[in-house]
Amino acid sequence: MQLKDLKSELGRFAFCALVTVGGALLHGQAAQAAGTTAGTQIQNQATATYQDASGNTYNTNSNTVTTTVQNAPSLTVTPPAPHNVAPGGTASDLYTLTNTGNGAANFSVPATPATITGGSGATITNFNFNGVTYPNTAAGISALNAALAAAPPTPVGGTITIAVSYSVPAGATTPGTVTTTLTASATQPAAGALQAVTSAPVTGTVTDNIVADARLDLQKTSTQSPTTGAITYTIAANNGGNLPAHDLLSVKALLGTAVPGILISDKIPQFPAGTPLAISGAVTVTTNAANGYVAGAAQVYYTTDTTGTSGWTLAPGGTPGANAAYIGVFLSGGAGGSELNANPGSTAGNVPAPQVTIGFTIAQPTGNGSGNAGSVKNLADSVIGGGQSPEQIIGPNIPAGTPDSASATAITTPGQGINNTTPVAPPSGASNQTTNQALGTGTVLNGPLNAPGATGSYNGVVAVTNQNDFTAIGYPAGTCTNTSATPGAPAGSLTATATGPINVPGTLQNNSNIDTTYKLVATAPTGPAGWTVQIFAANAAGAPTGTSLSGAAAATATVASINVNAGQSYNYVAVYTAPAAVQCFTPSDATVVATNNTTATDTNTTHNEVTVGGYVVLTKTQTITSSGCPAGATPAPPAGTVCPSGVIAYAIDYRDIAPSGASLGTGSVVIGGTTAAGTFKITENGTVAPNNWGTYTNGLNAAPTDTMANTIFTGGTVGSTSFVAQVGGPTFVMAPGTQGTISFNVTVK
Repeated sequence: MQLKDLKSELGRFAFCALVTVGGALLHGQAAQAAGTTAGTQIQNQATATYQDASGNTYNTNSNTVTTTVQNAPSLTVTPPAPHNVAPGGTASDLYTLTNTGNGAANFSVPATPATITGGSGATITNFNFNGVTYPNTAAGISALNAALAAAPPTPVGGTITIAVSYSVPAGATTPGTVTTTLTASATQPAAGALQAVTSAPVTGTVTDNIVADARLDLQKTSTQSPTTGAITYTIAANNGGNLPAHDLLSVKALLGTAVPGILISDKIPQFPAGTPLAISGAVTVTTNAANGYVAGAAQVYYTTDTTGTSGWTLAPGGTPGANAAYIGVFLSGGAGGSELNANPGSTAGNVPAPQVTIGFTIAQPTGNGSGNAGSVKNLADSVIGGGQSPEQIIGPNIPAGTPDSASATAITTPGQGINNTTPVAPPSGASNQTTNQALGTGTVLNGPLNAPGATGSYNGVVAVTNQNDFTAIGYPAGTCTNTSATPGAPAGSLTATATGPINVPGTLQNNSNIDTTYKLVATAPTGPAGWTVQIFAANAAGAPTGTSLSGAAAATATVASINVNAGQSYNYVAVYTAPAAVQCFTPSDATVVATNNTTATDTNTTHNEVTVGGYVVLTKTQTITSSGCPAGATPAPPAGTVCPSGVIAYAIDYRDIAPSGASLGTGSVVIGGTTAAGTFKITENGTVAPNNWGTYTNGLNAAPTDTMANTIFTGGTVGSTSFVAQVGGPTFVMAPGTQGTISFNVTVK
């Protein structure tokens, strides 16, 4: 073969050669540089194989070229999913930093690693890395970067987390938003010939929602038995906020339980103050999971401590012990400390879809004022943990931001927490207030001074009752003369010398359980026209005070409204004035009627028995024991006459005709009783007109006698024509119904 032929063959063969570069086919897929580890050397050499024309095989290589993969740091900053945060609390956004470079790297943050916007003044407080908190200060950020640099390098695809914590002001507007950012870089360290390289800063952003916190809404209702007066309360409770209601260590401390929880409490109404009304039966508790109830247990507790600060005990079977001053329903055991999920749609005092319903019954109050409208007031209180971090207490009048603790002080301070006694606007945790009172009981009493409950029969004929009680009093009227000769049946003369007026005191008493007002109506005594009456207030002794309550004197006196609280009394005076000519010794009935202005059917009458001339009546009788007339005279002397030497026996019947015995009842009175001690004296003078027996007789045949013991006679010796008898002696008081007889006899000259 010629040389030129050989060249030709070699040329033809060269076009058929397979050429490879770096061990890879030129049409293969190239690897991504970002995934290649830093420091990796990438080499490339061309290799050719061929045959010559004679069929010989040849291999030939090119030179080798080499390049080194450099550090190529990169990262992603992944924000958390948006979450809710409550005003007044703190929250954390947990950012995830992922090493997406081609070698292990350490992360770092700039001098201002995070920003925050929105939230009505929300501020970043600190950062957290590997469980260590770093404040948002220059020193804190420097310490954070030192910790990031000292941490083991994060491998490719590895992650770390940095929490950005912030606080939201208590007054932050809801609903609202708060946006945080976190900026970070990744640095791959120098290795061999590779220099350290830091990535460009990368930022992640998340927007959280500011929502209203947990809010326990309570609605209180009550019903009352129309027969027993027992009051049944129902408490409907619901978390009407936007975050779950969480348990409290402070409740755990108060109840002495092993686990924390939330508490719905009720201070049992007290009447009178300091005395809790008795609970009847068990406290009932109904829960509704469909409305967001997630607590594991609902237990009934109680305490007899009227401050609620100690002594809480688990109620067996839900039945509180005697004298329970507080009851409480303890909710605990929910997952993650959440006892009630948010269930919007309720407000304080209006809970249409309750998560918890509580019921209990108390006995109605008794005693003065128990029937007054609203005498029994009641509301429910509650204390819960909200959505803040760290946990804070939400309850009536508890200052915002009060931290939860192992102490119950914050929830038992007077005026706040479970000791709150007034309805408070949400999110207080207090219910609306219910008002009840005992069924109306008791009556008005009206009677003699300091004896409003007296019973009597004012005329001795009607029944002895409280409606017939009386005060008997004499009306001074000069000298009254009995014109009847029958003892015990006086017939009075007319007199024109009435010396009144007279005061007849009485007492009005509210014997019911309701504070109320009364109308008093006094009528003038029966008898001749012209009697008048007025009503005055009275002091403790029964004397008039101030001006007339009823106006000018008239036949009827009316006081429209006198306020008397339950169990209290009011003294008044009826002042009577007689006309000029009045019948003596005849009691005149005058009534005073008290009417309850709240219940017009509640009335009571007392009678004032006014007797002109007083109640002591003298009746003189005579008996001719020996006529002294000659026997056989024709015609015979008339019966009941005497002749000289005849003997006349005189008897003076004295008696108190005021009501006495069974007609007095209990508490009815005769004012004056009716004589002052030792003042009752009977004078007998035979020479003072119209008497003349002293002139026509020989005087007393013997000393006078009295059927009453201890009577002292002045004069009255044999032959005397006068004497004075101090009936009963110096201490004697003439009581109603008392009767005696003084006797003496004389001989006609």
